[in-house]
Amino acid sequence: MKILCLIDWQPSGRWVWDYLPENRDVVDFVTIRLPKDRFPGYGKLLGYYPAYGWLGIKALLRQKHYDVVVTWEGKNGVPLAFLRTCLGKSAPPMVILNFVLKGQVVLDLLWFTRFALKSVNRLTCISQREIEDYAPQLGLARERFVRLQGPWPDYSRDGAEEVQEGDFIFASGRSHRDYRTLIEAVRGLPIKVVINAQPFNIPQCPIPENVVINSLVPYSDFLALVRQCRFMVIPLYEAKHASGESVMMQGMAARKTVVATETYSTAELIEPGVNGLLVPPGDVAKMRQAIQYLLEHPDANREMGFAARRSYEQKWSFPVVALQIQSLLRQVAQGG
Repeated sequence: MKILCLIDWQPSGRWVWDYLPENRDVVDFVTIRLPKDRFPGYGKLLGYYPAYGWLGIKALLRQKHYDVVVTWEGKNGVPLAFLRTCLGKSAPPMVILNFVLKGQVVLDLLWFTRFALKSVNRLTCISQREIEDYAPQLGLARERFVRLQGPWPDYSRDGAEEVQEGDFIFASGRSHRDYRTLIEAVRGLPIKVVINAQPFNIPQCPIPENVVINSLVPYSDFLALVRQCRFMVIPLYEAKHASGESVMMQGMAARKTVVATETYSTAELIEPGVNGLLVPPGDVAKMRQAIQYLLEHPDANREMGFAARRSYEQKWSFPVVALQIQSLLRQVAQGG
Protein backbone atom coordinates (compact mmCIF):
# COMPACT_ATOMS: atom_id res chain seq x y z
CA MET A 1 0.00 0.00 0.00
CA LYS A 2 1.23 3.52 -0.86
CA ILE A 3 0.26 6.17 1.70
CA LEU A 4 0.46 9.95 1.35
CA CYS A 5 0.53 11.67 4.74
CA LEU A 6 -0.07 15.41 5.34
CA ILE A 7 1.43 16.92 8.49
CA ASP A 8 2.65 20.33 9.67
CA TRP A 9 6.06 19.30 11.01
CA GLN A 10 9.12 17.56 9.63
CA PRO A 11 9.03 13.83 10.44
CA SER A 12 12.24 12.31 11.74
CA GLY A 13 11.31 8.94 10.25
CA ARG A 14 8.07 7.27 9.20
CA TRP A 15 5.97 8.78 12.03
CA VAL A 16 3.47 6.17 13.32
CA TRP A 17 4.85 3.58 10.93
CA ASP A 18 8.13 3.58 12.87
CA TYR A 19 6.17 1.65 15.49
CA LEU A 20 5.16 -1.07 13.01
CA PRO A 21 8.49 -2.84 12.36
CA GLU A 22 6.91 -5.50 10.11
CA ASN A 23 5.12 -2.94 7.96
CA ARG A 24 6.44 -2.52 4.43
CA ASP A 25 4.02 0.11 3.13
CA VAL A 26 5.44 3.07 1.22
CA VAL A 27 4.80 6.21 3.29
CA ASP A 28 5.53 9.63 1.81
CA PHE A 29 4.93 13.00 3.45
CA VAL A 30 3.74 16.39 2.29
CA THR A 31 4.71 18.90 4.95
CA ILE A 32 4.79 22.54 5.88
CA ARG A 33 6.44 24.28 8.78
CA LEU A 34 3.90 24.74 11.59
CA PRO A 35 2.70 28.35 11.23
CA LYS A 36 2.74 30.54 14.32
CA ASP A 37 -0.72 30.83 15.85
CA ARG A 38 -0.33 34.35 17.23
CA PHE A 39 -3.84 35.71 16.87
CA PRO A 40 -7.28 34.65 18.07
CA GLY A 41 -10.46 34.47 15.99
CA TYR A 42 -10.35 35.87 12.48
CA GLY A 43 -6.71 36.85 12.88
CA LYS A 44 -5.95 33.25 11.89
CA LEU A 45 -7.14 33.92 8.33
CA LEU A 46 -3.98 35.87 7.59
CA GLY A 47 -1.45 34.45 10.03
CA TYR A 48 -2.31 30.77 10.18
CA TYR A 49 -4.63 29.16 7.63
CA PRO A 50 -2.94 30.18 4.34
CA ALA A 51 -0.11 27.74 5.02
CA TYR A 52 -2.58 24.87 5.18
CA GLY A 53 -4.13 25.94 1.89
CA TRP A 54 -0.69 25.65 0.31
CA LEU A 55 -0.29 22.20 1.88
CA GLY A 56 -3.56 21.14 0.23
CA ILE A 57 -2.43 22.35 -3.20
CA LYS A 58 0.86 20.47 -2.92
CA ALA A 59 -0.93 17.28 -1.89
CA LEU A 60 -3.53 17.57 -4.66
CA LEU A 61 -0.76 17.46 -7.27
CA ARG A 62 0.62 14.21 -5.82
CA GLN A 63 -2.34 12.25 -4.48
CA LYS A 64 -3.16 10.28 -7.65
CA HIS A 65 -0.03 8.17 -7.16
CA TYR A 66 -1.23 6.75 -3.80
CA ASP A 67 -3.69 4.18 -2.46
CA VAL A 68 -4.83 6.33 0.46
CA VAL A 69 -4.30 9.85 1.82
CA VAL A 70 -4.15 10.46 5.58
CA THR A 71 -3.86 13.78 7.41
CA TRP A 72 -3.28 14.73 11.03
CA GLU A 73 -6.11 17.01 12.17
CA GLY A 74 -8.61 18.93 10.10
CA LYS A 75 -6.33 21.93 9.54
CA ASN A 76 -4.04 19.72 7.45
CA GLY A 77 -6.87 17.86 5.73
CA VAL A 78 -9.81 20.19 5.09
CA PRO A 79 -8.09 22.41 2.46
CA LEU A 80 -7.18 19.35 0.39
CA ALA A 81 -10.67 17.93 0.91
CA PHE A 82 -12.19 21.22 -0.31
CA LEU A 83 -10.11 21.12 -3.49
CA ARG A 84 -11.05 17.47 -4.08
CA THR A 85 -14.75 18.20 -3.67
CA CYS A 86 -14.58 21.22 -5.98
CA LEU A 87 -12.89 19.12 -8.66
CA GLY A 88 -15.16 16.10 -8.13
CA LYS A 89 -12.25 13.88 -7.05
CA SER A 90 -12.95 11.12 -4.54
CA ALA A 91 -9.89 8.97 -5.21
CA PRO A 92 -7.72 7.97 -3.59
CA PRO A 93 -9.72 7.50 -0.38
CA MET A 94 -8.92 10.00 2.37
CA VAL A 95 -8.80 9.82 6.17
CA ILE A 96 -8.52 12.75 8.62
CA LEU A 97 -7.12 11.74 12.01
CA ASN A 98 -7.99 13.59 15.24
CA PHE A 99 -10.73 15.70 13.67
CA VAL A 100 -12.07 18.50 15.87
CA LEU A 101 -14.80 21.01 15.06
CA LYS A 102 -13.84 24.16 16.94
CA GLY A 103 -12.73 27.76 16.59
CA GLN A 104 -14.63 30.93 15.71
CA VAL A 105 -13.64 30.91 12.04
CA VAL A 106 -14.40 27.22 11.55
CA LEU A 107 -17.80 27.41 13.25
CA ASP A 108 -18.81 30.62 11.44
CA LEU A 109 -17.86 29.05 8.10
CA LEU A 110 -19.29 25.62 8.84
CA TRP A 111 -20.66 25.40 5.28
CA PHE A 112 -17.06 25.31 4.02
CA THR A 113 -16.13 22.30 6.16
CA ARG A 114 -19.43 20.56 5.41
CA PHE A 115 -18.81 20.94 1.67
CA ALA A 116 -15.16 19.89 1.89
CA LEU A 117 -15.80 16.70 3.84
CA LYS A 118 -17.93 15.23 1.06
CA SER A 119 -14.68 13.85 -0.38
CA VAL A 120 -13.40 12.37 2.91
CA ASN A 121 -14.02 8.70 3.67
CA ARG A 122 -13.31 8.58 7.41
CA LEU A 123 -12.75 11.03 10.26
CA THR A 124 -11.44 9.94 13.63
CA CYS A 125 -12.44 11.71 16.86
CA ILE A 126 -11.25 11.39 20.42
CA SER A 127 -14.69 11.02 22.01
CA GLN A 128 -17.91 9.27 21.11
CA ARG A 129 -19.90 12.31 22.21
CA GLU A 130 -18.11 14.40 19.59
CA ILE A 131 -19.11 11.93 16.92
CA GLU A 132 -22.74 12.12 17.97
CA ASP A 133 -22.62 15.93 17.67
CA TYR A 134 -20.53 16.24 14.53
CA ALA A 135 -22.44 13.81 12.33
CA PRO A 136 -25.68 15.88 12.14
CA GLN A 137 -23.82 19.21 12.06
CA LEU A 138 -21.82 18.09 9.05
CA GLY A 139 -24.55 16.09 7.36
CA LEU A 140 -22.47 12.91 7.50
CA ALA A 141 -23.45 9.37 8.44
CA ARG A 142 -22.08 8.23 11.79
CA GLU A 143 -20.40 5.36 9.95
CA ARG A 144 -18.00 7.89 8.45
CA PHE A 145 -16.58 8.53 11.95
CA VAL A 146 -14.28 6.35 14.05
CA ARG A 147 -13.41 6.82 17.73
CA LEU A 148 -9.62 6.77 17.97
CA GLN A 149 -7.71 8.33 20.85
CA GLY A 150 -4.21 9.22 19.78
CA PRO A 151 -1.38 8.74 19.07
CA TRP A 152 0.38 11.07 21.49
CA PRO A 153 4.09 11.73 22.15
CA ASP A 154 6.04 8.80 23.54
CA TYR A 155 8.03 9.79 26.62
CA SER A 156 9.54 6.32 26.93
CA ARG A 157 11.80 7.39 24.05
CA ASP A 158 12.64 10.77 25.48
CA GLY A 159 13.81 10.84 29.04
CA ALA A 160 10.87 9.56 31.10
CA GLU A 161 13.43 8.39 33.66
CA GLU A 162 14.18 12.07 34.38
CA VAL A 163 10.72 12.73 35.81
CA GLN A 164 10.85 14.58 39.13
CA GLU A 165 8.36 15.84 41.71
CA GLY A 166 9.03 19.56 41.81
CA ASP A 167 7.83 22.58 43.74
CA PHE A 168 5.44 24.02 41.16
CA ILE A 169 2.24 23.28 39.25
CA PHE A 170 2.36 23.52 35.46
CA ALA A 171 -0.30 24.62 32.94
CA SER A 172 0.31 25.10 29.24
CA GLY A 173 -1.44 25.64 25.92
CA ARG A 174 -3.45 28.20 24.02
CA SER A 175 -6.50 26.48 22.58
CA HIS A 176 -9.74 27.07 24.52
CA ARG A 177 -7.88 27.69 27.81
CA ASP A 178 -9.70 29.16 30.82
CA TYR A 179 -6.72 30.60 32.67
CA ARG A 180 -8.90 33.04 34.61
CA THR A 181 -10.47 30.15 36.53
CA LEU A 182 -7.04 28.64 37.23
CA ILE A 183 -5.55 31.94 38.41
CA GLU A 184 -8.41 32.56 40.81
CA ALA A 185 -8.28 28.95 42.04
CA VAL A 186 -4.60 29.16 43.01
CA ARG A 187 -4.64 32.71 44.37
CA GLY A 188 -2.97 32.64 47.80
CA LEU A 189 -2.02 28.94 47.73
CA PRO A 190 1.47 28.06 49.01
CA ILE A 191 2.67 26.71 45.65
CA LYS A 192 4.11 28.33 42.53
CA VAL A 193 2.08 27.98 39.33
CA VAL A 194 3.79 28.27 35.94
CA ILE A 195 1.58 29.04 32.92
CA ASN A 196 2.83 28.82 29.33
CA ALA A 197 0.46 30.64 26.98
CA GLN A 198 0.03 33.28 24.32
CA PRO A 199 -0.62 36.87 25.52
CA PHE A 200 -4.22 36.74 24.29
CA ASN A 201 -4.84 33.73 26.55
CA ILE A 202 -4.03 35.61 29.75
CA PRO A 203 -7.02 37.37 31.37
CA GLN A 204 -6.97 41.04 32.29
CA CYS A 205 -6.96 40.50 36.02
CA PRO A 206 -4.44 40.91 38.85
CA ILE A 207 -1.87 38.12 38.68
CA PRO A 208 -1.02 36.77 42.16
CA GLU A 209 2.59 36.55 43.28
CA ASN A 210 2.62 32.75 43.12
CA VAL A 211 1.73 32.70 39.39
CA VAL A 212 4.46 32.98 36.73
CA ILE A 213 3.39 33.69 33.13
CA ASN A 214 5.70 32.47 30.35
CA SER A 215 5.35 32.71 26.61
CA LEU A 216 5.16 29.45 24.69
CA VAL A 217 8.71 28.30 25.43
CA PRO A 218 10.83 26.07 23.14
CA TYR A 219 9.76 22.45 23.13
CA SER A 220 12.78 21.22 25.07
CA ASP A 221 12.01 23.72 27.85
CA PHE A 222 8.36 22.67 27.80
CA LEU A 223 9.37 19.02 28.28
CA ALA A 224 11.58 19.97 31.19
CA LEU A 225 8.70 21.80 32.88
CA VAL A 226 6.41 18.79 32.37
CA ARG A 227 8.94 16.43 33.94
CA GLN A 228 9.78 18.70 36.85
CA CYS A 229 6.32 19.88 37.95
CA ARG A 230 4.39 18.37 40.84
CA PHE A 231 1.28 17.91 38.71
CA MET A 232 -0.46 19.59 35.76
CA VAL A 233 -3.67 21.54 35.33
CA ILE A 234 -5.57 21.85 32.04
CA PRO A 235 -8.22 24.57 32.56
CA LEU A 236 -10.72 24.67 29.67
CA TYR A 237 -13.85 26.53 28.76
CA GLU A 238 -17.02 24.47 28.53
CA ALA A 239 -16.79 22.67 25.21
CA LYS A 240 -18.40 20.01 23.05
CA HIS A 241 -15.13 19.23 21.34
CA ALA A 242 -11.64 17.97 22.08
CA SER A 243 -9.10 20.48 23.37
CA GLY A 244 -5.97 20.29 25.50
CA GLU A 245 -5.35 16.58 24.94
CA SER A 246 -1.87 16.97 23.49
CA VAL A 247 -0.53 18.74 26.58
CA MET A 248 -2.54 16.50 28.89
CA MET A 249 -1.19 13.32 27.30
CA GLN A 250 2.38 14.52 27.54
CA GLY A 251 1.83 15.02 31.25
CA MET A 252 0.24 11.59 31.69
CA ALA A 253 3.07 9.98 29.73
CA ALA A 254 5.50 11.62 32.16
CA ARG A 255 3.67 10.12 35.15
CA LYS A 256 1.97 13.35 36.15
CA THR A 257 -1.51 13.61 37.61
CA VAL A 258 -3.64 16.00 35.56
CA VAL A 259 -6.45 18.17 36.91
CA ALA A 260 -8.62 18.97 33.89
CA THR A 261 -11.89 20.72 33.20
CA GLU A 262 -14.53 18.17 32.26
CA THR A 263 -15.35 18.33 28.54
CA TYR A 264 -16.50 15.75 25.99
CA SER A 265 -12.99 14.43 25.50
CA THR A 266 -11.42 14.76 28.96
CA ALA A 267 -14.37 12.85 30.40
CA GLU A 268 -13.43 9.89 28.19
CA LEU A 269 -9.71 10.08 28.95
CA ILE A 270 -9.58 10.70 32.70
CA GLU A 271 -11.06 8.35 35.27
CA PRO A 272 -11.48 10.63 38.31
CA GLY A 273 -9.51 9.51 41.33
CA VAL A 274 -7.69 6.84 39.33
CA ASN A 275 -5.50 8.54 36.72
CA GLY A 276 -6.45 12.21 37.27
CA LEU A 277 -9.13 14.59 38.47
CA LEU A 278 -11.98 16.37 36.66
CA VAL A 279 -13.65 19.64 37.66
CA PRO A 280 -16.75 21.39 36.26
CA PRO A 281 -16.21 24.19 33.71
CA GLY A 282 -15.60 27.60 35.25
CA ASP A 283 -15.85 26.34 38.84
CA VAL A 284 -13.12 28.12 40.82
CA ALA A 285 -14.00 26.42 44.10
CA LYS A 286 -13.92 22.89 42.66
CA MET A 287 -10.65 23.52 40.88
CA ARG A 288 -9.09 24.91 44.05
CA GLN A 289 -10.39 21.92 45.99
CA ALA A 290 -8.82 19.48 43.49
CA ILE A 291 -5.48 21.30 43.58
CA GLN A 292 -5.45 21.42 47.37
CA TYR A 293 -6.26 17.71 47.54
CA LEU A 294 -3.18 16.82 45.48
CA LEU A 295 -0.99 19.19 47.49
CA GLU A 296 -2.18 17.68 50.77
CA HIS A 297 -2.09 14.05 49.58
CA PRO A 298 1.29 13.51 47.86
CA ASP A 299 0.93 9.72 47.92
CA ALA A 300 -2.40 9.90 46.08
CA ASN A 301 -0.85 12.32 43.61
CA ARG A 302 2.01 9.90 42.98
CA GLU A 303 -0.32 6.89 42.60
CA MET A 304 -2.55 8.70 40.10
CA GLY A 305 0.55 9.76 38.17
CA PHE A 306 1.69 6.16 37.79
CA ALA A 307 -1.84 5.14 36.80
CA ALA A 308 -1.84 7.92 34.21
CA ARG A 309 1.35 6.49 32.71
CA ARG A 310 -0.19 3.00 32.56
CA SER A 311 -3.30 4.38 30.85
CA TYR A 312 -1.11 6.13 28.33
CA GLU A 313 0.92 3.03 27.54
CA GLN A 314 -2.12 0.76 27.22
CA LYS A 315 -4.46 3.05 25.28
CA TRP A 316 -2.90 6.13 23.66
CA SER A 317 0.78 5.49 22.95
CA PHE A 318 2.22 5.28 19.45
CA PRO A 319 2.71 1.46 19.43
CA VAL A 320 -0.94 0.89 20.39
CA VAL A 321 -2.59 3.49 18.16
CA ALA A 322 -0.31 2.85 15.17
CA LEU A 323 -1.91 -0.59 14.81
CA GLN A 324 -5.37 0.96 14.88
CA ILE A 325 -4.44 3.54 12.26
CA GLN A 326 -2.92 0.96 9.98
CA SER A 327 -6.02 -1.26 10.25
CA LEU A 328 -8.26 1.70 9.43
CA LEU A 329 -6.20 2.73 6.39
CA ARG A 330 -6.21 -0.80 5.00
CA GLN A 331 -9.95 -1.03 5.42
CA VAL A 332 -10.50 2.28 3.64
CA ALA A 333 -8.02 1.51 0.85
CA GLN A 334 -9.87 -1.75 0.19
CA GLY A 335 -13.18 0.06 -0.15
CA GLY A 336 -14.49 -0.61 3.35
